[in-house]
Amino acid sequence: MPLWGVAALGAAVLATGGGLGLVLSQRSGTTTVAPPIRAAAKPTPYARLVSGFVARLGRSGSNLTRSMTAAERVGDLQEVRRVASTERQAADAALRQLTNIHPSATDLRSHRLLLAAAGEQRRFAGSIVIATSDAPSVAIATLPRAKANGQELVSAWGAFFGATPSVPDTVTGGLNVDLSHLEHVLRDDLAPRVVTVVQQPPANGVPSDGTGITSDVVAFSNGEGVRYRYSTNAADKVPGNGPFEGDVVTVYCYTSGDSVRGNSYWAKVSINPERYVPATYLRAGNGGSVPGGVPYC
Repeated sequence: MPLWGVAALGAAVLATGGGLGLVLSQRSGTTTVAPPIRAAAKPTPYARLVSGFVARLGRSGSNLTRSMTAAERVGDLQEVRRVASTERQAADAALRQLTNIHPSATDLRSHRLLLAAAGEQRRFAGSIVIATSDAPSVAIATLPRAKANGQELVSAWGAFFGATPSVPDTVTGGLNVDLSHLEHVLRDDLAPRVVTVVQQPPANGVPSDGTGITSDVVAFSNGEGVRYRYSTNAADKVPGNGPFEGDVVTVYCYTSGDSVRGNSYWAKVSINPERYVPATYLRAGNGGSVPGGVPYC
């Protein structure tokens, strides 16, 4: 790619701006955050060529940070994985384009450091993809490597900006690679699940204990049982087994959600943590209406 083409591309990307918004460490209630974005020295021809790429990498990193911070349960990690995959692709694209730049001898060291930083960002994004692609127990085992990648990313960007003061620092002002929140989400999913199960099933229907809390029998599942859900979204499954055919579960209330076999009612079977099952797999709930004595959530 000719230099004028690279410069034009870099300028176009820079116009959109961005910053990597990632937390370096959080221990004992404290947070270590990189220093504020510094003002760049007078731009050099090399700085004008690469500033746009730096801004783009900062923006994609910031998107990943927001998605990790917003995750509250394992079901949210699918979005984190999608954003991390997008960041990895962006870093790949930037690396391909940056290798077409042939800097002067004066800027050669800076360019090598920039290539290293972009490579570390691709590696960090890839480690997040891995950490959000497997069962929580497996994913937790990959976090130490991801944390190490994050530290290497911090060091790589620090080295580049330290050696290249003429490039605007649109990255390290919010460079956060703390994975404690992500780890918390994974470990929370592995915590013991408390779901009240009545030992003796009722003979018929849904008996009430007089307080509005009732029970029902898992049925109509072809002997397989039913998976717990985090919400009334049928795809929002809790990992592991749920109640089996013939088991009795406490039913706190009914609510509406995704239609399963033509029945859009769901039973809340646990309060803390909240867990739901489709009413179509309950003996009394299979009829497509709220059984008598069961409150509506």
